Amino acid sequence: FRHKYHKIAIEGGQYPTVIDVLSTENDYNLKRALIIEQQNRRKLVKMDIFNTIDYITQNNFITFNKKHFKQTKGIPQGMCISYVLSSFYYACLEDQMLGFLKNPVTQRDQLNCVMRQTDDYLLITTSKANALMFIENLNKMARSNNFTFNAKKLRTNFDFNMDKMLKSLSNAFPDQSRQQPSRPDPSLKPKVVQGKMFDWIGISIDMKTLGLIPSINLTKQAILNTLSINMQTRKSTQWLKRKLKSFMMNNISFYFRESVTHKEHALQTMEKLYQSAVVKYVACCKEFRNYHLNLGNKVGKVGPKKTAEPEEKGPAEAEDRVFNADMEIVRIIYIAIRTFFKYLIYNIRSGSVFKKEDYHKFFVLSLRYFREGFEIMDRGQFACVVRMLKRKEKKIQKEVQVFRIQ
Repeated sequence: FRHKYHKIAIEGGQYPTVIDVLSTENDYNLKRALIIEQQNRRKLVKMDIFNTIDYITQNNFITFNKKHFKQTKGIPQGMCISYVLSSFYYACLEDQMLGFLKNPVTQRDQLNCVMRQTDDYLLITTSKANALMFIENLNKMARSNNFTFNAKKLRTNFDFNMDKMLKSLSNAFPDQSRQQPSRPDPSLKPKVVQGKMFDWIGISIDMKTLGLIPSINLTKQAILNTLSINMQTRKSTQWLKRKLKSFMMNNISFYFRESVTHKEHALQTMEKLYQSAVVKYVACCKEFRNYHLNLGNKVGKVGPKKTAEPEEKGPAEAEDRVFNADMEIVRIIYIAIRTFFKYLIYNIRSGSVFKKEDYHKFFVLSLRYFREGFEIMDRGQFACVVRMLKRKEKKIQKEVQVFRIQ
């Protein structure tokens, strides 16, 4: 490596500052220069790390209402290290209070899975006794360390007496029981999940098969709240294509892995993704069509006291531009569907639930979602797009689509 690149390499300790490298007048080729560091890296011992963390936690200052405060309790707020410290803190407590779930003697015939996202816990177990002990031990852990869990957010798929459990905890912690209400709070009764799906941190879990489906708010307002149009007028077609692909393929591969879900749940995931994507795509298509409808307007000369006035266009020219824009909208849908299927086939680790033989059914189903979405969303504004999609649906019912990589 050194022999091959020694002519363009810069030895460690001799390389210039970043300002010198970025300046226009220098002898360094920014794209070809290699920096080789010869100095030995200093090993960090445990106390160096602890001392640094201790200094950070003891010297965190917060500004509130134009006043400065020094934080004296808790994990530093607003720092990147806080998440790691929180995980370490919970991990130590979990070893003390939830170690019974790993006991090879008592749990020999039971299956237990504990997951945590920051401070949101999920227990999947085959034993109701383990679930009750899990809830009780977490509350003990909280009370013995002077924090509380929000009991109103507790959800189970079985019923139990929460008041009785809290009363026994109050007897175990008499100092804290004085702060607790004397009468049982009906809002503290755990919510028993009815049905087959259990929601947790944006994921719906099938309680029988453990298949996964994203939990997406499919109301129009909620979907559009996450949309940023940012219309790019110079490359409007590429912009629209990238937008649709991002709506369909943004962090979703996990829900199509063969090792974690089934095709039944994958189809439900696909339906939710398309419902959300179509709402956003229609909103972007309106901007796309308006831009192309107004494209080519000739603006008159602007003098000191004159205003620009667009030249009037004939109705035939406007209709042609709308038709061309609608054809581009439909063409992008075809491209996005194929790209989405290709992504699911070739870019998912451990295999996808879909195979190459599923391409025809996948294309027909995807096309139907787009056609129905445009029919519901546009209220006649994209009637031409709907007609094109219907004709395509009829055509592919006779011609089987074969997936090929060109």
